[in-house]
Amino acid sequence: MANSYAQLGLDPTLVHYTSLYGLQGIVGNHSLFVSHAAFLNDREELVHGLRAAKDAIQQSSRFHGWNQSKLLPVLNDVVEDYLKTPPDVYVTCFGTDTDSLTHWRGYCEGQGVSIELSLAGLEQLTGEIGGEFQQVIYSKVGDHGQAATEIQARVDWLIERMGSFITNENQRRLLLAKVVRSAAAAFKHVGFKDETEWRYVYSEQPAPDFIQFRVRDNVLVPYFVLKGAGPLPITKVTVGPGKDQEFTRKSIERFLKASGYGIVPVIESNVPYRT
Repeated sequence: MANSYAQLGLDPTLVHYTSLYGLQGIVGNHSLFVSHAAFLNDREELVHGLRAAKDAIQQSSRFHGWNQSKLLPVLNDVVEDYLKTPPDVYVTCFGTDTDSLTHWRGYCEGQGVSIELSLAGLEQLTGEIGGEFQQVIYSKVGDHGQAATEIQARVDWLIERMGSFITNENQRRLLLAKVVRSAAAAFKHVGFKDETEWRYVYSEQPAPDFIQFRVRDNVLVPYFVLKGAGPLPITKVTVGPGKDQEFTRKSIERFLKASGYGIVPVIESNVPYRT
């Protein structure tokens, strides 16, 4: 559907940008934070995806064939409900470029680093709880073409594999709600297109005791911890622009070894950006 692993190469990797404090937590605890999408940088993020879904459903003729199976009214009701109360969708954000000025500026407070991870290793890490890795789709407000294609592909996939659910109204609504939650998290405004973002998306309802909160600026962000039994599948670390990159690099190399990661390549950014 939204995924296009082929463009990531033969040995796919994704890149997570964070601060030096973030690296310390990720490497030291062998874990990643999966945060509520409604509390990310773009506060309209989920709303944009839901509006794209609503426009697609109402305006695209490609959905007309679903009326006979009563999918379209349920799908529209689900979107309307989520526009009133945004759904619980949790994400971890990644890029594909290990040395991106856009990301150094936008996602790294203080000394930034980028952590390259094996996609195969990440999928193994998330295998027990589910969720999916998907490529973000960038669209303008009112541009429903891509949303229509994405939602239709997801519902067609459900119909193909679970056609019997159409006769069960409650199950139909639950499954379509999951489609909408996941699809909404796949969209961002075209103004963010330089990020070339991928996401791990968890669209199930986590158990209450699974959720923690952390302070971010003026809000408490809901999140849960994605923790491995051992070291994460880190393949490379890049030290972002800073006052003494070589010294920072050497300290990270030492920390990685002390944390059980062995020899992981640590390189310095080539971006001429003053922090």
